[in-house]
Amino acid sequence: ALAIIAPVIFSGYSELDKGNTAPTYLEAAQHHQSAARRLPWRADLYELAGHEYYYAKEYALAEASYQKAFQRHALSAEGWVAWGDVHYWLGDAERAAEIWEQGLGQPNPSENLYSRLAQIYKEKQDYAKAAEYLQRYVSNHLLDASAHYRLGLLLTLSDPQTALSELINASQLDPELDPAVQT
Repeated sequence: ALAIIAPVIFSGYSELDKGNTAPTYLEAAQHHQSAARRLPWRADLYELAGHEYYYAKEYALAEASYQKAFQRHALSAEGWVAWGDVHYWLGDAERAAEIWEQGLGQPNPSENLYSRLAQIYKEKQDYAKAAEYLQRYVSNHLLDASAHYRLGLLLTLSDPQTALSELINASQLDPELDPAVQT
């Protein structure tokens, strides 16, 4: 049994090394995915391959890798963000939103999920929900002037006083936003 298993494990680590030194994202992804198949205890390699496919703009392959990482409970907080991004870039905003919502239910979710969901709800013209998610994002990114500005714009319809406060905060954080805030 050892004579059969040892070469498989060795080839898995060899693929991992090749993936770490590959000259392109596509080649790295292929090596890391191959390593993940040979090293079943390294399910995190599926997410890594997904990221590399994502950077290579091979979104369908990235989605398949993220799906495998999900099935093996190996998605990190940033993996949830990237998996939703892949669906968004593939034109399936509904599925992207589902993934990001599910990602929020995970332990220690990425704060970037709030920003992504705010954008989705803004596109759907559900401004109240968009503002709610953007407020959660801003509460963790106090120095993000752009987020404060976007939140201020969203709140102008429902809460003008808070909107004004957010817009002023944005212009104080980034003076280049001042003309837009004044308008």
